[in-house]
Amino acid sequence: MNFTHLMIAAVVTVGLQPAWAARPLATDDAGVIASGGCEFEASRVVARHGTDRTGETAAALACGMAFGAQLGLGYGRARGPEGRADGLALSAKAELWTGAGATAPALALAGALGWGRTAGQDWQRESSEVRLIGTLPVVHAFVHVNLGHARSHTGGPKATTWGLALEHQPATLAGLGWAPLAEVYGDDRGDRWVNVGVRTTVLPDRLFVDLAYARQQAPEKARVWNAGLRFAF
Repeated sequence: MNFTHLMIAAVVTVGLQPAWAARPLATDDAGVIASGGCEFEASRVVARHGTDRTGETAAALACGMAFGAQLGLGYGRARGPEGRADGLALSAKAELWTGAGATAPALALAGALGWGRTAGQDWQRESSEVRLIGTLPVVHAFVHVNLGHARSHTGGPKATTWGLALEHQPATLAGLGWAPLAEVYGDDRGDRWVNVGVRTTVLPDRLFVDLAYARQQAPEKARVWNAGLRFAF
């Protein structure tokens, strides 16, 4: 297993959060940031595979544009058994269709480009991905479905990506909103992942913090802890 490339891939994945994930999910929702609004995200991820451990810190900013679109930029740094890796990602998402009402079903299209480097090396193009995203409201919850195509630009295979997530509406406890989350995601080239977590609303429509735990469904299971925050302004 080449941990250098795994580290870069992990950094790029978190860097893509402005386009993908309704934090702390890897599966995105179809919502698009309103024109003139922005969201800042920060995260800390710790991944373990056997005795190897990789830690990553990342930050991202995404802003809503005209015509139901948003653009985002993310940066992250990871440290693992083979040293340090940096990742940079440029992402975009556009609304395709939205039903009537605040909790209506919606469709969106998202895409991202990722670059990476290891210590002492130059930046190089690492990955690109496009996703079709659907969100369907159900009783007290939302179902998110993703289907995409990912390409490695460093000799790796192309892959069909997918994700299915359930996001419960927040329940109030101790003056905060608590929303449990769960998902299954993966691609046709590897093993699937199961992820569970919670998102806490600290300031309504403004500040959210989250925590999630993901586990690879394989004989030698990799495990990932993901903690972060999102601030809308």
